[in-house]
Amino acid sequence: MGRWTAADLEAQLGRRLGPGRSAGAEAVQAPRRRNKPLDDMVRQYLQQLELAGVPRPVTEYRFCPERLWRADFAWPDRMVLAEYEGGIFTGGRHTRGKAFEADCVKYNTAALIGFTVLRFTYDLVRTGQALQMTQRALSG
Repeated sequence: MGRWTAADLEAQLGRRLGPGRSAGAEAVQAPRRRNKPLDDMVRQYLQQLELAGVPRPVTEYRFCPERLWRADFAWPDRMVLAEYEGGIFTGGRHTRGKAFEADCVKYNTAALIGFTVLRFTYDLVRTGQALQMTQRALSG
């Protein structure tokens, strides 16, 4: 997981690999789900990580062997997950009753497994707070 290059960033943004596997000793990337465009803020977050020298995250990481849940970004060796919560002011999925409740179960399960779960919004990424929180979580 060393230093990023511009080519690494582009590959990370456009990567499409085979089906993800359950969490284990190896970090596995899975394809982005269809109809889930890569948000500009997600691109910005990845670029911030790269410029700050933060190790590359595993994207769409399956952290729970019993469920199909995926975390947007993961550093499995550090037990850190990061989720980008889009559409929070436009009635997006993350703010509707059943989906919000499902996210609670997902995030609580990740925490019970031992992961630190970071959740970011548009403004947290835009202002650099997401980067700062990620760096803090990864440092210890």
